Amino acid sequence: MHQEGFKGGVVVIDKIRAQDLSSLFAGFLLWIKKSCTEKRIKKLFFLTREGEFFKKVYDEIAHFQEDKEQDILVDILEVSRVATFAPSINAVEIEEFLRMWSLYKEQSPQAFFSSIGMEAESFAEKLRQYHLNETEVISSPHEDKRVVDFLADKDVKRKIMEEITTQREKLKGYFRQKGISDEDSDEIAVVDIGWRGTIQDNLCRIFPNIQWTGYYLCLASFLNEQPVNGHKFGYLNQGKTEVILRYPTPIEMICNSSSGSVSRYQKNGGRVEAIRIIDEDENRTYHLYTENLQTYILNNIRKCFANNETKEELLSKGNEAVESFLLYPSKQAAAAFFALKHNETFGNGKFVAKAIKIKEIMFVQACFSKEKRKQLKCALWETTWPQGYLVWRHMRGLVPLYNYILERNYLK
Repeated sequence: MHQEGFKGGVVVIDKIRAQDLSSLFAGFLLWIKKSCTEKRIKKLFFLTREGEFFKKVYDEIAHFQEDKEQDILVDILEVSRVATFAPSINAVEIEEFLRMWSLYKEQSPQAFFSSIGMEAESFAEKLRQYHLNETEVISSPHEDKRVVDFLADKDVKRKIMEEITTQREKLKGYFRQKGISDEDSDEIAVVDIGWRGTIQDNLCRIFPNIQWTGYYLCLASFLNEQPVNGHKFGYLNQGKTEVILRYPTPIEMICNSSSGSVSRYQKNGGRVEAIRIIDEDENRTYHLYTENLQTYILNNIRKCFANNETKEELLSKGNEAVESFLLYPSKQAAAAFFALKHNETFGNGKFVAKAIKIKEIMFVQACFSKEKRKQLKCALWETTWPQGYLVWRHMRGLVPLYNYILERNYLK
């Protein structure tokens, strides 16, 4: 990891930024708590991984705002897109996988099977039969005749469906332990960071009799048809239409946990456990930066109450905090982000390192050519955080210029 902004191997936190972010998360969780009270929701679950941090904020708020009239079960629900997508599939048909391919336009067979919690090697013979290479990245898989024929093969259908059924049974066993079953008639609320609520979509399909309400920090426009038994609300979406955070990954970083991503559910004696993949490279950023930042944020939550800030003030401060964090990054946040190894098992089938570098000559050429400026903008977009990249590469002076010329808002 780049060493600037570090002290004794741990990132020195920008305390002013952290204090501003406290208003964001305090407002977010207060909003959820108030809504659950109004809706008389009896079960509230925080979805891993970001939900683990959100629950800590919720617990801190509950310490100051005890509601004796509200009888509610509050718990962590260990889930992921990988662990819930396959169990939500009702039949091995192209249409079922369009929910994934609408998000990932290109995918290899290896990434496809990783996304549904299976191994491509188990289908090696059938893949060869249909001239499919495990690592070949296929554009628009649903339109590729080889993929269509492969998924139409009776043996392939049977084998995939058997594994889906097994995964679904284990998932339901885990959920029963959490107090969620097919017989539930109460509305259940879930909390996650965003961005389209696809895990909630999966749960709606697995448990069609339950009404699922989702609370999110911010929501993006939906790409798939929404289940009739689901409703979603975005905190930063209030009073706005068609908004999305331009750069969600840095926000995911500061809300992350070190407990890994759920890959599947496994029976252990008389119980079902969530099995997590813990990557030490991914966790390095958490321990060097995120953990310290979260601790400071949690310690500042009580100040929001001491100042008697209204929900409107918290929302306004929260928006300002996100804008400042994303558009004018600190060197500490930028260094941490570009040391990050991001889990993209669902869709891409692998972990992706964020530390990419743009050739410096591109910045010089962009001064003299409109076409080169377009190329530079695309290259910066591919970093998933242009402003953070500029700060990380010691080009902080270009950040105001980039924000003024190429984008003037952290929302779009």
